[in-house]
Amino acid sequence: MPLDNIGLIIIDEEHDASYKQESSPRYYTHEVAIKRSDIHQAKLIFGSATPSLTTYAQSKQSSIEYHQLNKRYNNISMPKVHILDMKTTQKNYIIHDEMISCIEATLKEKKKALILVNRRGYSSFLKCNACGAIQKCNDCNTSYTYHSDGYFRCHQCLKTKKMTRKCSSCNSYDVEYYGVAIQKVYYELSHLFPNSNITRIDRDTVKNITELQTALTSINKTDILIGTQMIAKGHNFPDVGMVGIIGVDTMLSFPDFRASERLFQLVTQMAGRAGRDQSGSLVYIQTFQPNHYAFSFVKTHDVSGFLNQEYEYREPFGYPPFKAIINVIFSAKDNKKAVQLYPSIKKFNVDASRQLDITAIGPKVAPIEKVNGYFRHNVFYKIGLSDVIPFKEHLKKFPKKYGIRYVIDIDPQSLL
Repeated sequence: MPLDNIGLIIIDEEHDASYKQESSPRYYTHEVAIKRSDIHQAKLIFGSATPSLTTYAQSKQSSIEYHQLNKRYNNISMPKVHILDMKTTQKNYIIHDEMISCIEATLKEKKKALILVNRRGYSSFLKCNACGAIQKCNDCNTSYTYHSDGYFRCHQCLKTKKMTRKCSSCNSYDVEYYGVAIQKVYYELSHLFPNSNITRIDRDTVKNITELQTALTSINKTDILIGTQMIAKGHNFPDVGMVGIIGVDTMLSFPDFRASERLFQLVTQMAGRAGRDQSGSLVYIQTFQPNHYAFSFVKTHDVSGFLNQEYEYREPFGYPPFKAIINVIFSAKDNKKAVQLYPSIKKFNVDASRQLDITAIGPKVAPIEKVNGYFRHNVFYKIGLSDVIPFKEHLKKFPKKYGIRYVIDIDPQSLL
């Protein structure tokens, strides 16, 4: 914004990955804010209940001051968190028995139940029982998600395909719908609590800010509110007696060193929707990995403890905040043309490592191998903090080839 005489800049929910612009021009809002605060000699505040480890590390290194709120507004107690092992559920494979009992008790007390489901659609993947093939989008090579409107959807390119039980690999009519997603949980809750008013909020039901505001204003008439991440932060829902969290295990399987950090942030932010008045509240998190270290810190609401633990885990592997990272993605319609670049990229990496403190992972096939018909490959670099600027200059020599697209992503928030 073209503002003069700025005195204060606040970046709220500073941990949110959306502060990184993922399309050109790729910038990080934090860096823009730091530069503008320097130009205007303004105060800069990063605010979050779950700070990013990179920002927290700057406070440990005394480059920024760290101030912590040690109690909630009006001395409201923190909600009690229960971790439910999905291997122990007896009656319902989608929602844990204890969570169902808690929802029932909450409704009897005339309070609201708030349910987070970390996946859109009805089934998160489709598999053929005859040959075992996962049904995938031809343009993206990522698995389809089934939606209850009768279409398979690719959440990468947004391509849709009419529902079918016919396998695209073996032509058998034996495709089954697997995984937990929000529509399936919604239908299950509707079956379990037929007399309750249930509202669902996700990108399929709320497509713009007006629809979101309309949905939020109807909360007073709602018994059970079920939603994706868009309900996890920034809202103060009245009369919430319990919060349930479903389907977060997939976050831990992401090929990203921030997976545990992102899980902790989401679950802690969602737990913060509970007990925001004096009547208290409960939080139930169901998982197949109840012994994961992140959940032990969630139970005790120990943000600093988690960040210090994560800080220790990252150091031996040279991940941020100990080193900077750059992800170079190159893609082509003709996969062979991209693969032909591998030898020259490997030589580029060797030459760079002789001069600078870098570690190169790749070239290799990218975690999401194909998007919109382009075959994707990447090289992931860890760079010593003092060598970041020289390496950026060195990247001007990165091997190029006609017909290949390139993205140089500095400080990437997604490695997919």
